[in-house]
Amino acid sequence: MSFGTFKRLISDPDSSADFVGLVERLLDLRHEGDLHFVDASGNGVDLEEAHYRIQSHEVAQDRMYNRAMNIIR
Repeated sequence: MSFGTFKRLISDPDSSADFVGLVERLLDLRHEGDLHFVDASGNGVDLEEAHYRIQSHEVAQDRMYNRAMNIIR
């Protein structure tokens, strides 16, 4: 999934809660509002980094893609 699509799904009020929760579970992050996440140590993880981490992990990438396809269709 492209970064643009990822950002749109995270930002869109109709899909953001679902996608924010998915990012939190897949990457063990906590949502801090807007497009900001933090890890267990409290270090900030920007949206581009979260996208990169998901794209580099096959299982996470599959789950994100499947969820997106259910919403986009």
